Amino acid sequence: GAVYTMVNWVEPQLPGGYRIGDRVVSRCTFQAGQAGCTVVQRGDVGEVMGMAPNSLEFLACKFRSGAVYTMVNWVEPQLPGGYRIGDRVVSRCTFQAGQAGCTVVQRGDVGEVMGMAPNSLEFLACKFR
Repeated sequence: GAVYTMVNWVEPQLPGGYRIGDRVVSRCTFQAGQAGCTVVQRGDVGEVMGMAPNSLEFLACKFRSGAVYTMVNWVEPQLPGGYRIGDRVVSRCTFQAGQAGCTVVQRGDVGEVMGMAPNSLEFLACKFR
């Protein structure tokens, strides 16, 4: 049913699962803003400010060069250690992970960065073969 909630207890649901304040990295170089005056370079780091008006596919982001509206797939989360989604990684140690430690990753195993681990600023989500 309906409930009453404080305004600061909720936030808008943004495209791509992003949240206001998330740091993102531009996946491409593009021009935006009034008359295309704002240039965002591939690799520029920005911050999600909210949803672009009248769109379910655009985010409002603030980069060094200015605030712009960007397609969700033009940015990706900024990950710990400077990693990017899709990067190949090699395990430096043997460890157990996953539910109940069922997955064993051996030193030297090759994996792929899938994104950030939930509820952590220090862990990556990786898929190992």
